[in-house]
Formats: sequence, structure tokens, C-alpha cells
Amino acid sequence: MTELHICKPTIIQQRLIEALLNMLHRECEKQAVKDVIVAERCLAIRFKLLVQKNISMQYNVDYFTKELKVSKSTLQKATKIAFEKTPKDILEETLLLEAKRLLLISSMRIQEIAYELGFTDPTNFTKFFKRHEEMTPDRFRKQELLSYYQK
Repeated sequence: MTELHICKPTIIQQRLIEALLNMLHRECEKQAVKDVIVAERCLAIRFKLLVQKNISMQYNVDYFTKELKVSKSTLQKATKIAFEKTPKDILEETLLLEAKRLLLISSMRIQEIAYELGFTDPTNFTKFFKRHEEMTPDRFRKQELLSYYQK
């Protein structure tokens, strides 16, 4: 029978193995972070699509967290990573875009647009619009239509 000689690793070999294991560990951590970011971007995109689909029915963050089955903080983190915005900012931005679209393409009265977008009081819609655009919905409509016909 032959005898096996088992060599003990030298200090240099031990250090090399430690360095390789550390590099491998760091790479695994980087990949885990990338996976988390991808998942959060996915969630943020799902949120944005759901908002666009339901904007005339809901503009409350709680509704969307329940639909997506996530906490507010999880949604907040995801939208911050993906869009650098809060869920509320995205909701308001989408609501404002839809309001502008309806003001420009429809002959609906301001009150009807307010109800269509889920506002229970047209005054709240006007305040919302004015806070974002620094003008009333009526003034916006007139100004945009006037500039369109002057082109």
C-alpha cells in the first residue's frame, strides 16, 4: 500500500484561498443587490401600469398597495429606485396628465371631468389642478386651445 502524503497549505496558499473566497462573497452580494433592484423596478412598473389603468377610479396609495399586496414602505422604496418619485407623486402626475388630456380632447365640463377622475367635489379638482399648474382647469383649457388655433 502506498502512503498518501497530505501537504498542509502554506501561508501564501491560505491567503490566496481567503482572497478568492472574499471576492466570491462580494460578487454574490453584488448579484443579490442587482436582483433586489430588478425586483423593485418590476414592482414600480407594475404600480405605474395599475395607476394608469385605474386612474379614473382611484388615486389613493392604499388602494394600490392592497392591489399589489405590498406595504407602503416597499412601494415607496421601489418607486424611488425606479423613478426617483414617491407613489403619491406618480399618482398625482398621472392624474394631472389625464386631467389635461380630458380638458383638451373632450367637451366635458370641468365638473364632469372632476367626477370622471374620482374627485368627490369639483372644487377639490380645481385646487389640485391649480396647485400643479398654477392656473385653473378652465384657464388651462382656454389657453391651450387658443395657442393651438394660433399655430
